[in-house]
Amino acid sequence: VVSRPIWAKSSSRSRSCAAAKRATPAQIALAWLHAKSVVTAPIVGVTKLPQLEDALASVEVDLTADEIEQLETPYEPHAIAGHS
Repeated sequence: VVSRPIWAKSSSRSRSCAAAKRATPAQIALAWLHAKSVVTAPIVGVTKLPQLEDALASVEVDLTADEIEQLETPYEPHAIAGHS
């Protein structure tokens, strides 16, 4: 379960990064996924053409190491429920 303050801080950082890059928060989220070597193909659910175009445009967004760090800083690792 993600606490609201962490979610709000992550959302705020995503919006700030998006504004600086002239991108959308969704493009920043997908660009972050593209930057992760373990993610080979993010799964996106779109129902409208503009959503698909937004997702496709994310491949043009390059995040620096500092930007990735800023986006990840609010995250606090926690145990997976049901696993010891």
